[in-house]
Amino acid sequence: MTLFQQIERIRYIHRLIRTESTGCPDRLAGRVHLSRRQLYNILEEIKDMGADIKYSRSRETFYYANPFVFQIEIEIKILPDAELAKYYAGSRIFLLPCKETARSTFTFAM
Repeated sequence: MTLFQQIERIRYIHRLIRTESTGCPDRLAGRVHLSRRQLYNILEEIKDMGADIKYSRSRETFYYANPFVFQIEIEIKILPDAELAKYYAGSRIFLLPCKETARSTFTFAM
């Protein structure tokens, strides 16, 4: 699973928790194609970010007991070699093929 797929899965779980429409743990795990243990691992990660996640047996849903916003920002840009040297002391992080330039590779930094 790619990083972006993992982020999208967590965003989906967050939306279900925020709208209090997760269903029971087994149902939520099935909806996001995880085992129950994997689901609880993700819920622990969200809790580590500051969320107070509770479960209501009567409503059969997870919910946030505190105001919580889940926001991820990712910026990806191609840096020229000279600028990259400022960030990584001239070392190259990843070399990937690139069809947009005359060079056969370009430097990609995250």
